[in-house]
Parts: sequence; structure tokens; C-alpha cells
Amino acid sequence: MARQKTKCLARKVNCRPIIQKVVAERNDSIIEY
Repeated sequence: MARQKTKCLARKVNCRPIIQKVVAERNDSIIEY
């Protein structure tokens, strides 16, 4: 998770969709974002 966040911040892109996708892939029942 930390890596994804850092990557996003570096590119200055809305990380919400990316993180959401990652979370959804790992935990289908737990979506925090």
C-alpha cells in the first residue's frame, strides 16, 4: 500500500481510484477508500 501511495504522489495523480482498485483486488469485502 505504501508503495502505491508514494508512486501516486510522485506522479501527482488522483490516487483514490488506483488505491480502490488495489484494495478491491486484495479485499473484496473491505473497501475503505
